[in-house]
Amino acid sequence: MGEQRDIFFYVINENPVELRLRGWGSNLTRSAVELMGVEEGNLTSIKNRNNMTYTSKSLFLKPHHYAVFRIGVLTPDTEGIFIAEAFVQTQFEQIKTPFRLRTADGSLSVVPNTIVFDHAFPGKISKQNLHILSTFGHPMSVKEVKPLPADSRFSYEPSQSSLLTLQAGHKSHVGRLVFDPKVECGSECYTGFPLTSKAGQQWVNTLSLTSHVADTDTSLYSTLRSRYLNLSATVFNTSIVLHTSEVHGFHFTAKAVQTWPGLSSPSHVSFPLTQALNTSIQEVFLENPASVPVVAQILLLHHYPATQQLLSLLPTGEMLLNESGSGASSDVFTLVDGDSLAAGGGTTTARGSSMPPPAPEITSGLAQHRRTLEEQFKTRVAKDSIALILEPGVKVKVRVSFTPPDEKLYSTVLLVRNNLTVIDKVLVKGRGGRGFLKFANRKPGSAMPLAFNIGAKHLKDCDNGRSSKYYQPNFTVKRSFTARNTGELPVQVWGFNINDLPCEGYGFKVLNCEGFELAPNASHKVDIAFTPDFTLSKVQQRLVIHTSLGLVSGPEEEAAAPSESQAQPGRVEYSLVATVPTHLLAQCGAAVPRPSWEPLLYYAILPLMAAMLIGALILAALEADHILRSTKIAMTTSVPSNGHAPAF
Repeated sequence: MGEQRDIFFYVINENPVELRLRGWGSNLTRSAVELMGVEEGNLTSIKNRNNMTYTSKSLFLKPHHYAVFRIGVLTPDTEGIFIAEAFVQTQFEQIKTPFRLRTADGSLSVVPNTIVFDHAFPGKISKQNLHILSTFGHPMSVKEVKPLPADSRFSYEPSQSSLLTLQAGHKSHVGRLVFDPKVECGSECYTGFPLTSKAGQQWVNTLSLTSHVADTDTSLYSTLRSRYLNLSATVFNTSIVLHTSEVHGFHFTAKAVQTWPGLSSPSHVSFPLTQALNTSIQEVFLENPASVPVVAQILLLHHYPATQQLLSLLPTGEMLLNESGSGASSDVFTLVDGDSLAAGGGTTTARGSSMPPPAPEITSGLAQHRRTLEEQFKTRVAKDSIALILEPGVKVKVRVSFTPPDEKLYSTVLLVRNNLTVIDKVLVKGRGGRGFLKFANRKPGSAMPLAFNIGAKHLKDCDNGRSSKYYQPNFTVKRSFTARNTGELPVQVWGFNINDLPCEGYGFKVLNCEGFELAPNASHKVDIAFTPDFTLSKVQQRLVIHTSLGLVSGPEEEAAAPSESQAQPGRVEYSLVATVPTHLLAQCGAAVPRPSWEPLLYYAILPLMAAMLIGALILAALEADHILRSTKIAMTTSVPSNGHAPAF
């Protein structure tokens, strides 16, 4: 009640003579009739017209022309049903048009007030739920929802419910509004090109990164980008009208925001500070924002021919050229899930560390995508790239590794070639650093040994070591060393070896052998003890410290002890040297406590040795008798029965 409402009616002259419009009006109070315009046409022309703007308001209605009138009503302040007539007077007759007006206490409103279609683009069908709040005292059914003026890009999908009813005093879901900008632009849209077209076939043939790939991408990208920049408006509003069984012509606003889409997220990837010659891994996600499948090829900038020609086209091309111009080689940034890396089940850093293979589900999925694409389009894909078909809404994780050779800043661009925007990009940055371990203020591999000098003062127990069975002499010498990280990256210490023996061996023992982490400029005390066995006056062994230097780090790796093969690159070695006075070796060796089982072993072996000696004597006697008998028999000569000795 108390609102302005408009309704239109038409007078069509189908007669062969001209009509003169002498007057028009209405018999309803607080109403007015206005001539909007005159135009040539018929009923079909009226239905196809999208607006109410007319250039002519002539009072003469020629044959096969029509006149448009608007009835404007200021609704009464009381509820009720009002029946009235509008009339148009010509020189021949008065044409009457009855109309009915019903007023009720209440209103309709859309929730939210404006339906917004964000991030729209050709190829994406955007849908928003339509909720209507009715404050009327009785329900009403939805008859029609359409844009006014007509716009083919907007459409209405009714709710699945067979009865679209606005409940009194409630918010009702009546369906969805649909915005599809591709309906209007057809084959001249600013995004997407079919792979069956001539340009699409040419693009497919460049998946092998042929020499003319840059020319193809440049031509396609320039065409699409110019269409986007030449749009009359990227943000616009339209009016949507809702007709119900009781309320006719409820208008609300829909807003569409057309943008240039992107497949990659995030647009910038920064690697954490990475130990030089180590490997860090970061993830980039690719998602198809369109409502149709998209073919994508992922590769790094150094694998793309004519990089400057391509980057100069992009909106941030100069910045990308400057930031990616640090000369990163193919060994600095790599695609972890690429064919050249996944074929061997893993890769190796410059110092030989083993990098874990890609997750099986990711590798197998990408490989299957690649085979499907090659079979479907009968083409070959470059081995240093990842190619796949992204279904609508599908997200794929791609891992990029960074292995800095030194402590410089490196950057590159991850390119995503696709048939939606031609090129998408991700700027990738990383800087190398070092976590440097010093042990006892010595660099790794230092020629200066960690010395244990055992003097006479440490061997006082050599004189009275056996004076009492209750006294145990102590010859152990302990020293504390400081491990310090002088670099700018944390260093993880996994453990210690004496030569190849964990924690202890050859008289040396690391007392606190468990692992620890050293933050930059942090230190940690390590206690090492040496117990001589007095067999040598000088004992020299290697102290091996297993660290994280040279190991792979990534977003999913946990701080777990590496295997032996993985620990090789992180081996830090120092020399352990212990000296004992030569003249005290025999005396202190005698003072070294013997093991408790030694007497038992002595008395057990003694009868065994005696038995073995007796057995050896018996065997010797038997063997001597045998030899003697054999000799006597050989020396005996037989005499014939005739008593003559044989002649010679």
